[in-house]
Amino acid sequence: GSQPIKRKVSVTKGIKKTTTSTVRNKFTYRQSIEASISGVVKVFNIGVSVSMEFTQEIESSFSESVETSWSKTETIEFTVPAGKNYKVMQHIVGLESPFESDAATLYTKIKIFESTTNDFEDTDGFIINYG
Repeated sequence: GSQPIKRKVSVTKGIKKTTTSTVRNKFTYRQSIEASISGVVKVFNIGVSVSMEFTQEIESSFSESVETSWSKTETIEFTVPAGKNYKVMQHIVGLESPFESDAATLYTKIKIFESTTNDFEDTDGFIINYG
C-alpha cells in the first residue's frame, strides 16, 4: 500500500503443555520433551543451529520452577513501511508423547521477513522444510 501500517503480534516463547494436567516429575517430563525434540531433529534433518535453538529454549523454560512460567507471551509492535510486505514466522514444534498428558508445544525464535513483492527470501535458512 501507499501508507505505513502499524501491526501488533502476540508471540509466545517456551514450552506449553497441550493438556491441563499437572507435571508430577519435572525431571522425567523434561527427559520426555528432550527425547521428542531429538526425534524431530533426526526425522526432519534439522541443522545444528536450529537444534541448539530448541535445546536452549528447553533449558530456559525448565530453569523456571513454576510450570506456568515455562512459556511467556508478549506483544511485539512494528510498522510496515509503505510499499513493503512483511511476513512474521516462528519456529513451533508440536511434541507428541506415548503419554497424552506429556504432549506439548515448543515455541522458539521468530523472524520478520520483508519484501517489495509477494516473494520472501530466506537467506539465512530460517524456514524449516518438511514433508
